Amino acid sequence: MTQSGTVSLKVNAETKKVAIAATYTNTPLSRVRFSTLAGGLVGKVRGPEKMKVDDGKYASDPLARAAVMAAVTFHKPFDSTLGAMSKAERFAGFAGAVLTPAAGFGTGVSVGIIRGLSANLGYLWVWVPTSSNGAATGAGAAEGNQLSYKVNRGLFVGGGYVFKAD
Repeated sequence: MTQSGTVSLKVNAETKKVAIAATYTNTPLSRVRFSTLAGGLVGKVRGPEKMKVDDGKYASDPLARAAVMAAVTFHKPFDSTLGAMSKAERFAGFAGAVLTPAAGFGTGVSVGIIRGLSANLGYLWVWVPTSSNGAATGAGAAEGNQLSYKVNRGLFVGGGYVFKAD
């Protein structure tokens, strides 16, 4: 919205009319952004061992450590048109879908480094195939439903790319 008009100014007993104009922008505050996160599982991964069936026996199939997520970041309301990142834009929470090393869910905190890039720390829960009867690696696989999906979980550290969602 632009407003314009004139203002009367008195300078040394003389009145002068000066033209003025002002532009106002009503920018809505941002609260939610979409992000992709890439990093890895660090430390101990908790849960049952990921397995496969090989030659009729249960065999170990270790869970990869690299992780990728599609997430939504949640911020306190902030003005995305500012020249520098505000504290509300820099700090956020995230939640999203784990795409690799297995399907799952992740959540955590995100700290903006520069606009569009972030460092992330969180926790992931992923579903992995394992023996359906609790058998150990090397044991003969049962007939029928040999594998069932159970949850593994671990600490996630990574970086993110934020897509603009204003």
